[in-house]
Amino acid sequence: AQWASESDFAQWFWKSILSRDQLASPRDRVARKLGVQLGDRMCSTISLDAFDAAEIPLLNDLTREGHLDIDQNRNTVRFSHELLADWARARELQVQGTAVATFLAARVSSPLWHRALRFHALARLEQSADAKAWLSLFEQFRGNATVDELAQNLLLEAAIFALDSAAILERLWPTLEAN
Repeated sequence: AQWASESDFAQWFWKSILSRDQLASPRDRVARKLGVQLGDRMCSTISLDAFDAAEIPLLNDLTREGHLDIDQNRNTVRFSHELLADWARARELQVQGTAVATFLAARVSSPLWHRALRFHALARLEQSADAKAWLSLFEQFRGNATVDELAQNLLLEAAIFALDSAAILERLWPTLEAN
């Protein structure tokens, strides 16, 4: 398949390389767990003790493949590249479905969740023919709280990072103009 955008590539990578085309991939779950914990703790590494014994072989596999780095001396694990951590958090947002705003309520103030939310919004913009999926996400952040305003700003920024930002902005314009 051809990749047209970063969100296409991220989706291909996650599905084909990380999850290995398994619908309920344990590799997906452990990578998302690592991404969420790193994002929540605002750190780049986490103790291996945060994982169950059954998850350690998965972490070892992902390390052998070059996606993670395990420091045996410090007993910690991290993503080999921060972009993978962002994609893991974006994948978690995808899994959250219509509960993204609730899930992010206490997290959106963390800078480590910002790119994940932008990536998630970007995927909704680039992988659909209209703005309905993006607008549905935008509407989840309709409270008056500062975190809702920050989330909406990140969602708006996603349009600028789109491969064909002019077409995306054209598609969004009626919605933005109406509101």
